[in-house]
Amino acid sequence: MPAAAVLKIETSTLEDDCAVLALARYLGLPYLEVLQTACLLTRQPLNGLTTKQMKAVALTLGTRLKVVRTFDPNTTYGIVLLEDHCAVLWNGLVFEYDATVLKWEVWLPLHLTVNKKGIPERPSLLVEAKTPAR
Repeated sequence: MPAAAVLKIETSTLEDDCAVLALARYLGLPYLEVLQTACLLTRQPLNGLTTKQMKAVALTLGTRLKVVRTFDPNTTYGIVLLEDHCAVLWNGLVFEYDATVLKWEVWLPLHLTVNKKGIPERPSLLVEAKTPAR
């Protein structure tokens, strides 16, 4: 199953399920279907998913994802990954768990963390891999 051509907006009131919600939006699947799959594969999907767990959930649902470290936020469609948060990025717009839509330039400083040396984290992106899932 490829990434969705249409971005379906479902909302959640839980901040800790951003990974499940982002996967549902990106894959174009119902939130509950993604949540059920995440529950089968992980112990606590609502306490956050790792990138590896997100990739496993997507693969189980039929889409192989890969991590991209360099991307143009204004022309990209994927799930932007930060250390403690993720959301769907689509052509310069970021879609949050509560259906808030922000421009990339506004969203990134709100969620970016800085290490002890003052160096900001570098976001990465989960996108559909060109090789189909088995």
